Amino acid sequence: MTSSAKSQPDGLERLFYVQWIRVLLTVLVVAHHAAEPYVAIGGGDWGDIVKETASSDLLQTLFVFNRTFFMGFFFLISGYFLDASLSRHGAWGVAKNRLIRLGIPIVLIVTFVFGSIGYAVYGSGQGYFVFIFRDYIGSGNAEFGHLWFIAHLLVYIILYVVLRAALPSVGSFGAASDPPGHFAIVVYLLGIGLVLALVRQVWPIDTWVRFAGLFRGEPAHMPFYIA
Repeated sequence: MTSSAKSQPDGLERLFYVQWIRVLLTVLVVAHHAAEPYVAIGGGDWGDIVKETASSDLLQTLFVFNRTFFMGFFFLISGYFLDASLSRHGAWGVAKNRLIRLGIPIVLIVTFVFGSIGYAVYGSGQGYFVFIFRDYIGSGNAEFGHLWFIAHLLVYIILYVVLRAALPSVGSFGAASDPPGHFAIVVYLLGIGLVLALVRQVWPIDTWVRFAGLFRGEPAHMPFYIA
């Protein structure tokens, strides 16, 4: 056993370097959103509230650099181990596990945390549950905040589980093959670059849309997340 892995009760090994990558990415997420109010690009509702040029340029560099990879890296790590989980626990086992671990927190936080904030601001003169189920969720105004990542991850996992159940051969792609060569990597980069360029002609960066009247997503980055 190497120093980078530790045996678990089920016989698997916890890869500590993967955990440290997640820690690093989490730090980048915090830094990214801390910098967001101080940059001219992607400032959203915050705006560019710091006018000092050197500081703004420095933070904008961090902001632009981070968004090129850090959320996609989270999806990559989550997806990388999914086939192994399916092999061990089966489609239903994985789906049930993710629905419990990801779905329940989403429902509770979106409904009772963000929903309570919405009720305090907009729900005057009506009952709490009337507001929640009619005006908040029923009217497509449910707020996911930064849980958009968890919602997307859950949807992608469920869709992949369904795909694997319908087409078992999908999980065998690359299972016993060599890592992709330089040519395959270049083709992939050109392909995803082309798709992103086309998508951003319709939905530029920082354009968020609501899917199925529920969670929001940024189409300009979604092909990268899915790929």
